Amino acid sequence: MTLVGITTPDVAGAIAAAGGRLADIEARSVAVGDLAALLVRTNGLSWPLLRRSRAALRSSMLTAQRILEAAAMHGPLLPARPGTVIRSRAEASRLLQSQHRPLAEALRLHGRSRQFQVTISWDPAAALAARRHHQVLVAVTRAEAGADSLATRIHDFMSAEQAAFEAGAMRALATVAQDVMALPVDQPDMLINAVVLLAPGAEPALEHALEELDRQLPGDNRIRLIGPLPAISFAAVAIDRPSRARTVAARRLLGVGEAAEPSDLRRAYLGIARAHHPDSRASPTDASVVGAAAEACRLLTRVVEARASGRTDDVLLVDILRQDQQRSI
Repeated sequence: MTLVGITTPDVAGAIAAAGGRLADIEARSVAVGDLAALLVRTNGLSWPLLRRSRAALRSSMLTAQRILEAAAMHGPLLPARPGTVIRSRAEASRLLQSQHRPLAEALRLHGRSRQFQVTISWDPAAALAARRHHQVLVAVTRAEAGADSLATRIHDFMSAEQAAFEAGAMRALATVAQDVMALPVDQPDMLINAVVLLAPGAEPALEHALEELDRQLPGDNRIRLIGPLPAISFAAVAIDRPSRARTVAARRLLGVGEAAEPSDLRRAYLGIARAHHPDSRASPTDASVVGAAAEACRLLTRVVEARASGRTDDVLLVDILRQDQQRSI
């Protein structure tokens, strides 16, 4: 099964009462206390297959988007990263029990927020024509210079104008959004590709900001708004199942046993960090060793804490990730 996201039992009940389907796909839920995991059956496509097939990947992502849109219509939802697998209903219960605090807090903070993708493309010829009387362009065209030099100066001027518009557009989006994330621009004439996070009721302000930006763009310009979606680019559930091989390697690096507590792990990490400090003569400085030790300490600390709260050796580690930072927030 695939984890759609974390919601409340009331929302899960509303989905069940409405037919128990999301985007025409059967949905199930597992509730523990005030949280519920929303699940759908996977279509059997593996991530390696999706990476090899652009069409399969696009189809899978569109399906995931429709499922999220349908689920969010019923109430607050903390979305999961696409393709997050839950192996059984029992595992879903363990997830909700062992990670209740971070999941509940993230649902409270982000569950009712919605995100929109905004893309803005412009017409370069129309943009240049609209600026033909600009004093910089007038001075450039009157200057005695060769064709190559003239083209370079015009290009530099338009590049500066484009950068100024992009900066102004991002500021305009930031004034109406809780957060704005710039995404890679994948088309030659695209100026803006961004995702904005909106509080409930902020959609009219976003539409007004886009109307104002449209007035600044001459010619055949295209402003596209995709959404609303749950805040998947700003807060998405990601699950890690650390293998025994990973934990054994981490303990070996830190030089600790299986019974090590968080305080023991931190002490071992600090010992390695001191040994590899530039002022230490015990061993040469090696930042990679210190970094690996820090990651090992973090992993084992989370494993110990998860086992203490979940009372099971089958550990599920959860991060709430931003798309641009790829780290827990």
